[in-house]
Amino acid sequence: MKQIETLEELRKKLTPIRNVNTQHKSSLSALDKLALWITDHVGSMNFFFLIFI
Repeated sequence: MKQIETLEELRKKLTPIRNVNTQHKSSLSALDKLALWITDHVGSMNFFFLIFI
């Protein structure tokens, strides 16, 4: 009969939990960050282009 693994053994096997939001935010390009800033402050990129032109 197989024994149940202890909590320490399970933690050694599994990868650590990572914050995917932080990981994704750090992978954004400068253009992505600009587009995100515009949509947060104006509403949408299309509306921004309408105002810009």
